[in-house]
Amino acid sequence: MGTPYWFALMFCWTSSFSSAFSSHHARKDRAIVSMEMSTQYRMNKSIANQLPVIPVIGPIIKAKPLMIGGEMTLDPPTPLQWKALQECVVVHKNQLNNDSDQKDMQTATIDAAPLIAVIDDATGYKSVSPPFTQFREGGRYATLAAVVGINSKQNRGLFDEDEESFLDYMDLCPVDDDDDNIVPLSSSVRLVGVGRAVLRKFFFRVPTELCPDPNQPDYSVLPNYDEEEFYDINDTINHGYEDNTPIVMASFEPLVDDASVYSIADPDKIGEKGQKSYRKSPVHALSELNNLSIRVSRLHDDRKKLINGIKTAKARLRLYDENLKDLDGLGALFESTDENPTNILEEEEKHMTVDEFLATFKGNMMRIDPSELPQNQPTPLEEVENLENYGLNYYGAISSIPQLTQNVAEQLAPYYSSKFRSREEYNLEISSFVAYRCLEGYVSKEEMSWSLHCTSSIERLAKAYNLLIEHIWLLKSIAKKMAKEVEACGEECTDLW
Repeated sequence: MGTPYWFALMFCWTSSFSSAFSSHHARKDRAIVSMEMSTQYRMNKSIANQLPVIPVIGPIIKAKPLMIGGEMTLDPPTPLQWKALQECVVVHKNQLNNDSDQKDMQTATIDAAPLIAVIDDATGYKSVSPPFTQFREGGRYATLAAVVGINSKQNRGLFDEDEESFLDYMDLCPVDDDDDNIVPLSSSVRLVGVGRAVLRKFFFRVPTELCPDPNQPDYSVLPNYDEEEFYDINDTINHGYEDNTPIVMASFEPLVDDASVYSIADPDKIGEKGQKSYRKSPVHALSELNNLSIRVSRLHDDRKKLINGIKTAKARLRLYDENLKDLDGLGALFESTDENPTNILEEEEKHMTVDEFLATFKGNMMRIDPSELPQNQPTPLEEVENLENYGLNYYGAISSIPQLTQNVAEQLAPYYSSKFRSREEYNLEISSFVAYRCLEGYVSKEEMSWSLHCTSSIERLAKAYNLLIEHIWLLKSIAKKMAKEVEACGEECTDLW
């Protein structure tokens, strides 16, 4: 079954502007692509000059940015989210059952899985603009997610985490408590980020009806319900998951990296002494991108070694404290009451700075929490010490970046054409997103959002490199402090890493 037109168009656009390194005939390729696009437009005059549309969920409050290759779980999905999931499944099935019917080719579908656009409160606040766009103004960012799995707790054990394909498990009958139907309140849906998009125009759509399969003439999905009975909202039965509320849709442009310019030089400083060229030849640009990716991978490995050394030293200190016992009782004779934790806490409470006093003064209408004062803010070193696993998340704690890149490439293979995946810079683009996923435990949501908005792989890798350098310097400071404490315990410790 062929790839739908909008998705093939996405690959044509990205390939013509992103494959400078894999082809020495870029102009010829762009001419061929333009001819193919013109022919396809003439065949589909009804949808010419129109962007593809997709169901939208969100903004999802307090949700982490959905990275490329990352996962998000809706547990459970809200009524509006469930209706959007149903819509993407119906459109997907209609496309599979009626491949020759072009009446709904405007809706974004691919063969691998149903697609949906996800907006979170971290990435959706800023407007973005894809390279070579025909629009002057930017649009709202969203992550294109594949709806891949569902886990229903109905008739299952509490700790049963078996997952089924969402497309196979989805039942379009009215949602109630019957055994044959899904209960959204007891289900969790898993989404996987497979792409990026710029949303242009929002509108509402009445839920699409599922077309019968032409290979099964007697096939029927929905029972013959009376319309009023079908849309009767009974919160005690369906909790609002089945009604005639319109679905939020949006037209969008695919957001991809611009590989025609692989240089981190500032174009505003061209001509200054020591300034490198903003544009480079394909060979030099790809070499620079590859070298930067290797350096990022090595820094990530160094970071793992540092954290393992710090954790080892901490375990040794904990063991020393447990073995340090006052067997003869002499330690109690020299114990000072001033060092009692209770007395120390009382002494700290007695002392108050002028700013803290003014912050708690009753006449001050603009009261400030003492913990929010500048002098009471933790230092960057203390922040890293307080992070879980010192800022190294579970995703990057075991494997290296090249291994993770290969896994993500295999995960995304069903969602991209072989032509798009055959580009020389394809794995390097994925590597830049993997590097940021490894930094998720250290950087803020704003940094993660920037990586999704960015359309340059080398800029993304360069910033990840600087963040890794910053994290490693803080970890080395912690390691030096831990080494001194271990040496004070009688251990010979010169290098924790």
